Amino acid sequence: MRRIAAFLLLLALASLLTGVVLAQGEESAKTAQPDCVIATVDGVAIRERDLNPRLASFDFFGAQGELSEQSQAEKRQEARRSALEVLISEQVLLNEAQRRNIHEIHEVLADSQQRYARMIASVESYVLASYPNVDRDELDRQVDALLKVSGTSREQYRSDARRAAILSALEESLCTEAPSPSLTELQQAYNHLYAQQKKLFDENENEFEAALLSGGPVVYRPRHIKLIQKAEFTFDPQVVALIRQTKALSPEDGQAMERDQYLQLANKVEPIYEALLTGSRSFEDVLEEMNPDSLGKVNFFHPDSTRFGESYYIRADAFATVGEISTAFVIPNGYAILRYAGDLEACEQVPFEDVRELIARQLGESQREEYLALRKAELMAEADIWRAPEVP
Repeated sequence: MRRIAAFLLLLALASLLTGVVLAQGEESAKTAQPDCVIATVDGVAIRERDLNPRLASFDFFGAQGELSEQSQAEKRQEARRSALEVLISEQVLLNEAQRRNIHEIHEVLADSQQRYARMIASVESYVLASYPNVDRDELDRQVDALLKVSGTSREQYRSDARRAAILSALEESLCTEAPSPSLTELQQAYNHLYAQQKKLFDENENEFEAALLSGGPVVYRPRHIKLIQKAEFTFDPQVVALIRQTKALSPEDGQAMERDQYLQLANKVEPIYEALLTGSRSFEDVLEEMNPDSLGKVNFFHPDSTRFGESYYIRADAFATVGEISTAFVIPNGYAILRYAGDLEACEQVPFEDVRELIARQLGESQREEYLALRKAELMAEADIWRAPEVP
């Protein structure tokens, strides 16, 4: 309880400090009362109270610096102008979302709730890092106190989450209106990509593997590549943490614990390896059980590759037939087994149709970003915006 009391005292002091700084900032900038309208967007008012949460962090951290009172007031006024412009641009988009009834869509409401839950969870984790044994009621009180110190509240978090969900949904809606790349644009992108990659890959072979790993379209393949899958069998995360802590206290005991875990895990890996060899289990089945995130993923191997450790390299280099399974080998905190999944043959110029979908996706994303920026600028230009004169 003493630790909790001390924590709350710290929060109270910080809150007091924040209040003082806010007061100083408000006096220096001569800001208006909370209900005072400082701007309108198509008749929708933006009030002083809407702006204050955007300046809370500046007010708190600004007090920690070494700026003079005049410099701090000038910086705060700059921050205020910037925050107001952000609020105005957001309100323009929120008005458009209102016209499209986006705020009523069920998925938007669900996204808003999820965003709010994540925001509160991040604050709770901050508190629990220092006070892991607090009960639910005490945790809620400390979260509320911490939010107050930072100039916000649960209600403000809900509002921010809803606002973010609506803006995100509006962007998705606007992007659906963006034109798709034409066939001519796709072919031009294909030709440009070929010329670019041929020059880049011929100058630096590592760039070829980097392009493959990025998942983007690769039009020029200067060399043959093996496709490798990997299944990992690792210690339980809690065991890993315990071994690390034990090693810090007694390296000998920690190493003994680690050896014991490798022996236990080997007994689990051996029957799985035998099942893979006999064909009674597929590699995909093992991946789905042990590493579901690795399903459908491959690595790219060539004898000149420099990205792999010795154990991995020897096994991948030895593969001769697609479908082969390697022996298990040690990795940090576990074992791994490789599978030769296929080949990418060298190709001077991959046929357009083979990479058309990837190029369309990549080019489409770029064009959607440009279209989104253009539509936002158009909405800003069309909006009726009024800003209150600044008080000198």
